[in-house]
Amino acid sequence: MRVAFALGLILVVAAMPMTAGRWLVRVGSAWGTIVLSAASLAAMALGLVVALAASVGAPSSGWRDVPAFVGRCLEAAGEIWDQPVQNWARIFAAVVLSLVVLRLAYALVRTVIDARREAGRALSVATSVRAEKWGELWVAPSEAVFAFAIGVGGRAIVVSDGLLSALDDRRLTAVMAHERAHLARWHLVTLLLTKGIARAFPFLPPVREAADQLELGLEMHADRAAVMATGDRVLVAQALADVASRGIGVAPTAGIGGGAVSVRIGHLTSSDRSVPRMRCAILLVVPLLVLTILVVMLPLSARNLVGAERAVALHDACHLPHPLGNEVV
Repeated sequence: MRVAFALGLILVVAAMPMTAGRWLVRVGSAWGTIVLSAASLAAMALGLVVALAASVGAPSSGWRDVPAFVGRCLEAAGEIWDQPVQNWARIFAAVVLSLVVLRLAYALVRTVIDARREAGRALSVATSVRAEKWGELWVAPSEAVFAFAIGVGGRAIVVSDGLLSALDDRRLTAVMAHERAHLARWHLVTLLLTKGIARAFPFLPPVREAADQLELGLEMHADRAAVMATGDRVLVAQALADVASRGIGVAPTAGIGGGAVSVRIGHLTSSDRSVPRMRCAILLVVPLLVLTILVVMLPLSARNLVGAERAVALHDACHLPHPLGNEVV
């Protein structure tokens, strides 16, 4: 029952980026796009773990019971392997669960390592110009037109000589406001987590869709910050168009040329800037509620029991039935 329920929740959140997410992008709700795509990604990954854990029969107990939990599960594992034919489904689920968790952990670690390596490579050829409260400004000796923020291993903004030559002061101000927003609002941390999940499950269309939408939402959010800083939506759109038309894909992290540029320019120049807030809020309730339910369903996160009840619950949850004389306990 718990497995079917978890799989049903996964299907619900998997459909959100393909339906509600696309609508949020179309109406230009940056926050709505970020929250829905992030919650959907987290719920899909967590739901898969919960469903597999339920198939294995992982116990629900408090963290103070971890030693007892491990001991009983090792004993139960021995019982499973003693009867592999009867328990083939649980063995299969346990193997898949282990692979999923390891794949997810590996993807997240590799994403952070790659981001640090690319950031270090970018800074190795750049020159620090000045330090400000949001981080350091670095200038790279390149004729290519680019600008991006770095939030792993230090906070910095890297711009190229080509960008400084190509844009006037007003458009440079818009670009810098955009990049500062990425740093001030911790967009890079969110982006790394998103890329890690997408890297772990690239073969799932809803995951790819949600990851793309989240990146777009972060760029739209930074665009809004640039508009607030400059007071000119058209100016920000012009700066974005200049960078997109002359730049190349060298940014290792979030940059003004990222995301679906045509969509972002369309929102910046559109005369209809109204966002149906109530409808957005209603749509966001679904993935957030599903994510909350899955967190509650996680093994070791259920309610704590006390005394004898706790021991019985641990035994019933993890220990396989075994014969004792003429009885089965």
